[in-house]
Amino acid sequence: MFITPNLCDDGHDSPCRDGVNPGGLTQADTFLNTWVPQITASPAFKQNGLLIITFDEASPSDASACCGEIPGPGEALPGGTGPGGGDVGAVLLSPYIAPGTRSTTAYNHYSMLGSVEDIFGLPRLGEAVGTTAFGSDVFIQPNGTGPTPTPTPTPTPTPTSKPVVPVDSGLKLTPKSFADAKTRTSKTSLGTTVSYTDSQAGVTTLTVERLLAGSRAGHAACRVLKAGRHRPKHSHACTVVKPIGSFTHQDTAGSNRVRFSGKLHGHALAAGTYALQVTPTHAGLTGKTITAPFRIS
Repeated sequence: MFITPNLCDDGHDSPCRDGVNPGGLTQADTFLNTWVPQITASPAFKQNGLLIITFDEASPSDASACCGEIPGPGEALPGGTGPGGGDVGAVLLSPYIAPGTRSTTAYNHYSMLGSVEDIFGLPRLGEAVGTTAFGSDVFIQPNGTGPTPTPTPTPTPTPTSKPVVPVDSGLKLTPKSFADAKTRTSKTSLGTTVSYTDSQAGVTTLTVERLLAGSRAGHAACRVLKAGRHRPKHSHACTVVKPIGSFTHQDTAGSNRVRFSGKLHGHALAAGTYALQVTPTHAGLTGKTITAPFRIS
């Protein structure tokens, strides 16, 4: 399985474009703290698993290369404009690797590809042909049990607990009303703090919706009232809900606080009435959505 975070969670953007999360290595650390424990605790990982954490390239100022790296398709040089994409580190977790193991052998991404192909008994592809795969300098526990295993009694099997549907509660925005970026003064606040409690660590999606006054005649659909217009006679008042956008937050079990600047994807929200919906997810399960209103003046 190959997992790649978005530009916020992989540390590329700092701060993130959602205007909420910090980005950079802090965001990457939050992402890893959320997902690595779930992966290493899975039955698939415990049964001869291998987790590789690495980057595709270094900083723009580093164009070094190693291990006889050759140019990719359509490139004159391995790094496009230099010898390579720079030196990056990698962390490998496996029952076949002792904690704290360090290797001084130089490997590149083609070495990693070749190593994975060898593990699955697949033929080498492209530039992985001829590279050196990870060896005994990495996999120092050939039996996956450590160099000097201590016999332990076989534990009594216990039923595997099923994932529990996450629950968000206590949703609150402080303040509930705040100024937009254009009308903000020294005496008015910009943005709000979203607080809620998650029953367990997971990911919560925060969705912003615009609430617009509307009217409905008979069984017709609710239509937005134009600014300065009154509701027609014999019509009923209604509310038009217009989705604006969403962003996510990596939750911890318990209290969570998220700073919302009043911007989504770099665009400031216009003055008006809104609703914020929060929906928790964990281990493929989605919890109930809760909603709180707020206003931008």
